[in-house]
Amino acid sequence: MRNAGRRELKKNRHSLSFVMLVYNGLSSKREDMKQLILMILGLMSFLPCMAEEVHPKGLESYVGKDLRKLDDDGSRRVLEKQIEIVTGEKRDEKNWHLCEPWWVKPFARGDGAWMLLEAHPGYDVPDLSAVQVHLFDKSWKRVAKDSFPTGYRMLLKEVSISNENPLKEGLLVAEVTSTGPFIVRGNEKHPAFEQGDSQFEYYALLSDHFVLVRLEDNNRTLVQNAFSWEAPVKGPKVPKRTPDEWIGSLNSKDPVEQLTTLVWLSGRHLTSTEARHENENQESVEDSKLFEAVRDATETKRSLQKLANSQNAWVQEYAKFTLQINGQ
Repeated sequence: MRNAGRRELKKNRHSLSFVMLVYNGLSSKREDMKQLILMILGLMSFLPCMAEEVHPKGLESYVGKDLRKLDDDGSRRVLEKQIEIVTGEKRDEKNWHLCEPWWVKPFARGDGAWMLLEAHPGYDVPDLSAVQVHLFDKSWKRVAKDSFPTGYRMLLKEVSISNENPLKEGLLVAEVTSTGPFIVRGNEKHPAFEQGDSQFEYYALLSDHFVLVRLEDNNRTLVQNAFSWEAPVKGPKVPKRTPDEWIGSLNSKDPVEQLTTLVWLSGRHLTSTEARHENENQESVEDSKLFEAVRDATETKRSLQKLANSQNAWVQEYAKFTLQINGQ
């Protein structure tokens, strides 16, 4: 851009010299000539500034920085403006649940090259923590956008990218801790309704959206995700599938497909016979029946037994966990 500006400046200087020669041949009025020269000099002094002005194309300058620590003066406003440019979206300041920028990192997966992560930690009690992910290609064209909760009454402490895992691909990892209530025994305090003192949620990119492929506590023990709500409060919404499609995903050659299905199959669900209450956030009877049909299918049991011997450590662990949960 800078070289282009200089070429433009050189071109303009030649054009201005030509204008002066023509004007000099046509006008003999010294005062008019003086005014023209002053105008030309003023224009020439402005052109170098235009040539030097360079706007960043993407968000590379923010890589490696904790965007939560940006000052509230001009630097934060500059960042917000640049995010508006690359996403093409205006910031909704009236949204009290607005996700704030946390970081920009390389993320080479699919068409992606860069990731911008925004998050809402869930400071209030009760509150729902959440993340919003923007994925860009090498030229900073957005190729995917996704947002999902990371927990009810769960404080979002950190979000990172893990490249060292059995899936051998970049995973988004959210660390959350309970905001209560707690059980106190002596000097120890532990969450009353959550497993472990903290939990880790692993998300993989599947096509153009993220899916939950693993949920574990601080002891690296698998945790059942809760699907007894209308929509889960940890992770994206459950996709609409038929029983055959759910079973088919267990038999997929893609371990990401297998794991996100195992997370759902090993989760906590309401039974189809449990009473539902009006205006209460509960899993629908239809969704409970769907889960029960998939869980009880002979093909599901056969697939789980096969996956319990998978070469992928996470798939094997989750298949055994699911068999244990469902008493098979």
